[in-house]
Amino acid sequence: MSPARRIEIKFDEVKATQVASLLVSKFGGKMSHLALMKFLYIIDREAIARWGRPVMGGAYYSLPHGPIISPVLTLMQKIEGWDDPSFWSEHLSKMGNEMNLLKPAGDDELSDAELALVDEVFQTYRNLNKWQLRDLTHNFGEWTDPHGSNIPIAIEEILYHVGKKGSEISKVLGQLQALEEINSLIEV
Repeated sequence: MSPARRIEIKFDEVKATQVASLLVSKFGGKMSHLALMKFLYIIDREAIARWGRPVMGGAYYSLPHGPIISPVLTLMQKIEGWDDPSFWSEHLSKMGNEMNLLKPAGDDELSDAELALVDEVFQTYRNLNKWQLRDLTHNFGEWTDPHGSNIPIAIEEILYHVGKKGSEISKVLGQLQALEEINSLIEV
């Protein structure tokens, strides 16, 4: 699919941290960073399919181990040794290949529907290991093997591969564009 226009939803670090914190907590306070990346992508993908908008947003990319939310990967890498205080690093730390919960991030920025989605995705995929989650996301139509590199995934591609067609995709893109314009006006 060749998107007519590229729309990127601004990344919400607080929501991403709250979702990640909830997931890591559900796994007993630690989980594979690869598994966490897959859970977060699946949650945003499912939100896009259901509501036409992601929970966390940001840029999406195909990487060798499947699709990711790029700003989350950046946050995980910063934890590994960069001195960068962020909401994420106050709540989560990465040791080797494992994410650890430092303290709960709460859930006050997440709607009831978003919280229910987090729980639903957790319940559906909690028994899959990181490699099974990776393989699952390799089956998503928007993922393309980048052969060691990375390839951007447009939100239009996600919409198309979750079953949206033509005018429905255009309608969602128009709504997302309007939402981003409103958000840019109200940011301080």
